[in-house]
Amino acid sequence: MSATIIDGKKVSKDITDALQKETAELRAKGVEPGLAVVLVGENPASKKYVGSKEKMCETLGIRSLGHKIPDTTTQVELIKLIDDLNADPK
Repeated sequence: MSATIIDGKKVSKDITDALQKETAELRAKGVEPGLAVVLVGENPASKKYVGSKEKMCETLGIRSLGHKIPDTTTQVELIKLIDDLNADPK
């Protein structure tokens, strides 16, 4: 059995190109795609991950909604925020 070499950069570009096309098609139909992210606390790794998602949203033309809340937020408050985001028709 021989190994298959995968060009990760090409695969990533192909996926990004396809998603940009899909995003444009949705916008042409009046649908504004979006991603809501909830960051609880100040974990540096989480902040970096969220930042990469925001950057990709910009690349794809997707609306990005960032919610940064303190780590003192209660579970009830967090669930309320998530419920509100899920109920948002946008």
